[in-house]
Amino acid sequence: MEEMERKQLLTLDGLPVDVIITIFHYLDEKSLCRIAQVCRNFNHLASNNILWTKWKNAATFVSNDHWLQISPQPSYKEQCRLSKRWRQGKCKTRNVLKFEKNYLPWLWLSEDTCQLYLAVGDSISRYKSECWTDGNRCIAFQSRHPSAYSNAVVHPGLDVVRFSVDKKFIVTGGWHGALSVAARDEELEFSVHRNAHESDLISVALFGDVIVSGSRDRSYKIWKIDEDNLENLELRTAEDVRDTVLSVSINKHKRMVAVGTGGVGGVHPLQIKDLESGRQLFSLGESFKNGAGVLDSHFQTPDLLMTTGYDTYVRRWDMRTRSCVQSWEEPHDNTVYCVSSDNRYGFVSGSCRHGVTRVWDIRMRNCVQTFYLGGKVSSPVYTVGFTHSHLFAGLARTLFVLDFR
Repeated sequence: MEEMERKQLLTLDGLPVDVIITIFHYLDEKSLCRIAQVCRNFNHLASNNILWTKWKNAATFVSNDHWLQISPQPSYKEQCRLSKRWRQGKCKTRNVLKFEKNYLPWLWLSEDTCQLYLAVGDSISRYKSECWTDGNRCIAFQSRHPSAYSNAVVHPGLDVVRFSVDKKFIVTGGWHGALSVAARDEELEFSVHRNAHESDLISVALFGDVIVSGSRDRSYKIWKIDEDNLENLELRTAEDVRDTVLSVSINKHKRMVAVGTGGVGGVHPLQIKDLESGRQLFSLGESFKNGAGVLDSHFQTPDLLMTTGYDTYVRRWDMRTRSCVQSWEEPHDNTVYCVSSDNRYGFVSGSCRHGVTRVWDIRMRNCVQTFYLGGKVSSPVYTVGFTHSHLFAGLARTLFVLDFR
């Protein structure tokens, strides 16, 4: 009799799968993780993406679809785990490259081919994702294994200051007005245009076959690439903005260009131009103090522009209202050299001293985490970029990789 009653007893693991998942819906994150330890079946069911959707949608640094292409897309549960590690600052910090002398490095994470491009001195190196996703020591960065690494000297003796990457081309800007173009194939062969500007070319942006360049000669120019002959660049627009052009970025959806200047001499630090004609659409930052220049900028969405600069703030601008809608002040009142965003909730900024790299959430006023990468050397963070699991920061003599897995 007792044996028959035991057989008729209904247990949780004996319920249909859809019923168990419905019950699991009422659990919080911690309870889900605990019940996943009960047995293999519960572990499988508690890891179902349906159960983790509500927390994944609110997670930071893991929600950008482009960056998730760099490695196999993790489960929603894993994305929530990574987001928590970002917020808690739990990571392994590795000094993966050391430079012979002080440089102004610049990096770019390619969304379509899962590669990291790094400009140091007069050359550009390209690393495949296995350099930082395989193993625990990022060995390929140091050994420069040929299967994961390629290198090209852009213009000998003339440092690459900035570069931009698109689906077909790579464009670089360097000292003495040098502008270079290369096709994105296995062998990077650059066509150098040494007199694109009269002075140092310190900002460049690329969209399709259209290049926007800015220089210390107080001008910005719009060029068109001849796909059949990279030696030929057609100059479409050249305009004197009466101030040093420190940054340029392209809105690919609304066909406009954000031109950031030094903000001196009564010139507005942020000017929005038409990509086709180059004409002025409107200006931003009229109330900025003299010298509050814009050092870095990029469009998060078709309507939102993120900028950083000498005024020690990271700002978000709305192109519809033509105003600043959000701002975050650097806690130590330092110049913010660079910024990178996941185009949703999270962004990372690099400051001008001690390798200070900060992690932010746009829903919070204060930064989430701060990493001091400079050590005993006070170096600016010239460039930052990140995937859902790794943060890259380029200092004057070092490239750091922070692994949050």
